[in-house]
Formats: sequence, C-alpha cells, structure tokens
Amino acid sequence: MNSLLVNEQVNFHFGDTSELSLYIHIPFCKTKCGYCDFNTYQGMETLIPDYVNSLCDDIRNWLSIMENPSIKTIFFGGGTPSLLSQNQTTQLLKTIENNADIDPAAEITLESNPDDLTLEKCEQFIASGINRLSIGIQSLQNNLLTILNRRHSNVQALQAINNGKNAGFTNISGDLMYGLPSQTYLDWEMTLKELLSAAPTHISMYSLTIEEGTPFHKMFHSGSITLPPDDEIADMYALAQEQLNVHEYQQYEISNWCIPKYESIHNLTYWRRKPYIGIGPGAHSNLGNVRYWNIKSPAKYIQNISSSDSLTSHIIDNPIIDDYEILTDQQIASELMFLGLRLSEGIDCDIYYQEHGLNLLEIFKNEIKKLTEENLIEISNNIIKLSPSKIFIANRIFEEFI
Repeated sequence: MNSLLVNEQVNFHFGDTSELSLYIHIPFCKTKCGYCDFNTYQGMETLIPDYVNSLCDDIRNWLSIMENPSIKTIFFGGGTPSLLSQNQTTQLLKTIENNADIDPAAEITLESNPDDLTLEKCEQFIASGINRLSIGIQSLQNNLLTILNRRHSNVQALQAINNGKNAGFTNISGDLMYGLPSQTYLDWEMTLKELLSAAPTHISMYSLTIEEGTPFHKMFHSGSITLPPDDEIADMYALAQEQLNVHEYQQYEISNWCIPKYESIHNLTYWRRKPYIGIGPGAHSNLGNVRYWNIKSPAKYIQNISSSDSLTSHIIDNPIIDDYEILTDQQIASELMFLGLRLSEGIDCDIYYQEHGLNLLEIFKNEIKKLTEENLIEISNNIIKLSPSKIFIANRIFEEFI
C-alpha cells in the first residue's frame, strides 16, 4: 500500500500495487492518419534514441516507488512502436526487468504498422521479449486505406500476419475499423472474410468516430467525406458478430473477440479497473484513487527528465506530470459500472465489494432497477450484464452511471 502526500491538504492512496500493468507510449509516426486524435507526432523520429533513454529513467523512478511490483502486462502503444529497433525494445524491457519482477506469463504487446513487420523485424521483436503483436490493419480495401492515409496495402497487411506467425508469434491481434468514409457493407464483408482467413488469435474492431481537431473533422463538416448511415453501420457490426461466431471467436468485450484464452489481458486491466502506470508523454495512469497524466510534448518530456536532479513521487512536483485527479468513491463506482458493462462477463458485485469496499447494488439501486425493467441489463447472482441484444445502444446505458 502506497500513500503519498501531494500537499498539506490532500492525501491520495495508490492502493495495492503489488501487481501492475505498464503502458509505454511511443508517439512517433512516419505519417499521421486523418482520423487520429492521439498524442502522436510526424517527422520527429530523430528524437527516438534520447526518448528511449528518458523512458528508461521514468520507468526506473516509478518502479522504485512501487517497491518491486510484479508486472502482469506491458503494452507498447502509439504512435508507432514498430519503429523501435530490437536494441531499443530490449533496452526498455531490460530496464523493467531490472527494477521489477516480470511475471513469467506476462503478456507483452507491441502495436505495429503492417508495413514495418518484415519477417526480420518480427524475429527481432521476438528476440527482444515481445510475445504479442497488435497490428493496425483498419481495412483490407486499398481505396479505404488511401482515404485513411494508412501506409500499407491489403497485401502488406496479410503478409504482416504471416510474418508474425513465421517468426514465432502465437498471439496476434488484427485491429479493424468500420463505418469509414465511402465504405460499403460489401467492403466490410470482404475485409472480414480476408482477415478471418488469415486467422489471427484476436480481433478488435471500432466504429470510426470523427474527433474535433482532426483532418477528418474538417473534411466531414465541409462535406468532402461522408459516413455510412447509422443503420448500415449497425448492420456492419451485426455481420461481424455473426461471422466471428461462425469462426469460433468469442466476444468478450463490446469491440473485442478472440480465440478462447487469447483475450487481451492488458485491456482487461483497464476494463476491470486494475492498477496501471502510463510511461511517456500524454500517458495516463490509474492507481487507487488517483489518476494522473503526463505532459504531451516528447521534446519537453525528454528535456524535463534530463534536466531534473531527480524525479519524484509527488504529483505536483514531478516535472513530467501535467495534472492529476483525486477520485471520490462515487466516481470509482461509476467507472466500475460503465467499464464492467463492456465485458461479456459483466460486473461481479461481490468481487468488486471485496476489492473496493463499494456496494454497487446499493449505490446504483435506482438505475439498476430502471434498466432491468427496460430489459437493457440483466442481473443474476449479483452479476450485472448488458443485455446481449442491447450492445449497439450501450453508450446510452452507460450514461445512466456517469
């Protein structure tokens, strides 16, 4: 149990950090996709060597504070982590290994662009300690990849999966998007068919959201791109459910399917509200009743780490932390509900009471009663689940708990 003083008035508790997940942000991209609103940067790859050294300093600091935790998952996200070299991924993983106990069964994922995944690069990632690939395929229609400003082609995407398998990866996720500009139901059907024929162990799929500040936002509001109608997007989702079920993929979360026992353990950390630390600019962390996030600029992140005499566990004094939030019990209860309802397993209120001391059935008794009467959620043996037929209106249900 870690308890750190922020200032004279505020105490926050990191909770039980004996088991942790790590997210490591690699914000660099060769090109930036038109829909992307993540903290990513184009044309800054020359910073990568100094950046990796700064990540290692950041890792050493937080793992020393956590007092030799057991690391259950590590996720290299971006950006484009597949721009890293074998030496750089090895350096990062060795830094973690030297400052914590990495569980022998730890899931270690690297997000990747298909055109980076040559057979040689896949073999290098295996050698450095990566054991799971998450490949940003998005579509297998070349015209849609052009619209998205993706660097790869249909052929490269499918070859990337094969290269990963041939290199020795037994856990590969393919990420897709639907509801894309100019995308038809037939386009989506063909993408699903081709990806399923490549047989990744895990598939994630998300409907395109037009985010403010992105090129797509400007293009959408100027009329230069249009999205499929909502009912067709719903049909695309239903088709995916049907086809993945036929191919014996299990849906374990609203947007995620897997071959049995190949769930994304790291993402389950988020949905089950387990502790995790985000390393790198813009990365978020969730520990006990505190959530904090880092400054966004990679250059400033490097500068602040290199110029600081020592990093600190004090949130307001740490030179790389942008801000923090102390969560109330009500906020934590709300997060447990709308995150847990995303999962097919649902919310086990008895387990959450043991872990958090929060009686969700009592806190949300009115909301639960209303949603149960409307057949939007189901409850049995103190386990609350989203009604299977209501997945496509899940966001409206989640709003009841926010």
